[in-house]
Amino acid sequence: MAKPQWSDAFSVGDVEVDSQHRMLFELLGSLLDLAAKPTASHRELSEAVHGLTTYARVHFDTEEELWLSRAPHRYPEHRRMHEQFRARAAELEHELAAGKPIDPLMLAAELQAWIVQHLMVEDQLLKPGAA
Repeated sequence: MAKPQWSDAFSVGDVEVDSQHRMLFELLGSLLDLAAKPTASHRELSEAVHGLTTYARVHFDTEEELWLSRAPHRYPEHRRMHEQFRARAAELEHELAAGKPIDPLMLAAELQAWIVQHLMVEDQLLKPGAA
């Protein structure tokens, strides 16, 4: 599975949010590398997922402040999307903590699909003048 690469196409025009988006790409890339390793342990996978989802939650708080200032009329819907991710992340972390067998590549693909789609579609509405 190809790792997503940051490009200016993902930028929303806010230095802090763009920096956090780049970090999400780095954490996602590390998870994808780990998921592709046949020798990766369940513990390593759990820690990588926890790191990514924890950082995403912190990022969402920052991003939601920007939504409130740039596009308050879109804020409730965007927050709802973040809440759905938070809930799914909690499920994944619970399953991993319980030792449930999980296909690492499917897990990584799910997180990658959500993050990349969210940045390319939803977060683009944060660009000045887009909302």
